[in-house]
Amino acid sequence: MQERLIRHIRESLGFTQQEFAASLGISQATVSRWEAGRVSPDIEMRRRIHDLARKDRGMVDAPLFALIRRSPSYMALLDMDMRVMALSDTAAALHRLSAREACGVNYRPFFSEDLEEAYNQSLSAGFFTGNTLNVDLCCRMLTLQGETVYMRGTWHIVHRPSNGHPLLIWQGEQISEAEYLSTSAEQGVVRVVGLHEWLEDGMSNGSQIEAVA
Repeated sequence: MQERLIRHIRESLGFTQQEFAASLGISQATVSRWEAGRVSPDIEMRRRIHDLARKDRGMVDAPLFALIRRSPSYMALLDMDMRVMALSDTAAALHRLSAREACGVNYRPFFSEDLEEAYNQSLSAGFFTGNTLNVDLCCRMLTLQGETVYMRGTWHIVHRPSNGHPLLIWQGEQISEAEYLSTSAEQGVVRVVGLHEWLEDGMSNGSQIEAVA
């Protein structure tokens, strides 16, 4: 019971075991023993865990992390340094890691040429500072095992409920190499969608609907 509660608090905070331990001033091995049920934190440490969970960056973030973890599709949450904060089970399986093992990993060294292009174009367009709506991708990417896969998906920026810091949501689906080659040849690897473009497209569609009606 105690071990499940500690793990739930840690994961709700979006911490790896190492980060959780650092926040409490203890070793990762201690956290690991707690979660394995081999030992339990004393009363003072329980107070510190409780205080940590109540801080501004605490449990209010839990719904966002739960949304990512429970998604049936490929879904990942990363910070602006491209450090993995949460993965869906589908995404974790693609990387052949558990979601816990992947959390805290810096994904930037695993960028393929496609993702580097997408990142640079998104940066130039102001995507990371909220000046665009989303980024559509059809790209070759590397898993955390260094294996090549092909993905079609979207980047969105959300803000962490507890502190307002921007986070990147990457949602998509795995496709075949043939689909990747066809789509990327026709549409390119990356398409940055601006808010004005989306609104204009909506107005265009609305006009067509009115004409039909």
